[in-house]
Amino acid sequence: MEANRHTNIPFLLSRSLLCLSWVCLISVACSDNQDTSIPNVAVSESLVIAEPSNFPLTGVGGWVYHPGGYRGLIVYRQSFAGTSDDFLAYDRACPSHYDVSCGKVVVESDNFYIACPCDSAKWYLLNGFPLSESSGILKRYSTQFVNGVVLITN
Repeated sequence: MEANRHTNIPFLLSRSLLCLSWVCLISVACSDNQDTSIPNVAVSESLVIAEPSNFPLTGVGGWVYHPGGYRGLIVYRQSFAGTSDDFLAYDRACPSHYDVSCGKVVVESDNFYIACPCDSAKWYLLNGFPLSESSGILKRYSTQFVNGVVLITN
């Protein structure tokens, strides 16, 4: 019986490695790192909430356009918890048309959707999720909220 336990070690080890490989593959596929063609540029922006131009960010659902990123930024306030999760920052580059003049996304007048003028692709403002799979993924940047200042970086 002792011999059977030792002969199963290679089998168990290979099975464990296979399971670990699947876990790694799934975690990479489901990660927040978005695969977009939008060129990477250095982003280091700060928005002082108390400035008049940033007034919409004082309430949940408020948003502003801000310079930075590849084609500009949309900064959105999704909650009022006083944490870094309060804000989202999207690049204004349309994923499918980032390199053409019409490829700069805009917030629609209903303040609920972001749209690409080139092909009318849409995303939800509140989380950046596309309305259809063909819309692609908006590029997002990291945010921090410290002492009334939103810091946006990549």
